[in-house]
Amino acid sequence: MFVTCKTIFSHQLKEHLTKYASLINEKDLEQATVVRELGIKYLVSYDKHFESLEEHKTQKQFAQLLGLRTNPSNH
Repeated sequence: MFVTCKTIFSHQLKEHLTKYASLINEKDLEQATVVRELGIKYLVSYDKHFESLEEHKTQKQFAQLLGLRTNPSNH
């Protein structure tokens, strides 16, 4: 089955948070944990805190991966 959307609650992450605490700041830890635990291929964001994660892509990088043309941006 192909799932395009899934809701994850904070309480579901508690046992996994310590695995990724050294990768990112506490504010972004839940998002990084979800990406890693669910095997999400891309985390699309302008948030520079995610740059250390291999899954992180900016919106422009993601659009280019999809083969879309992009315009110059100040972001």
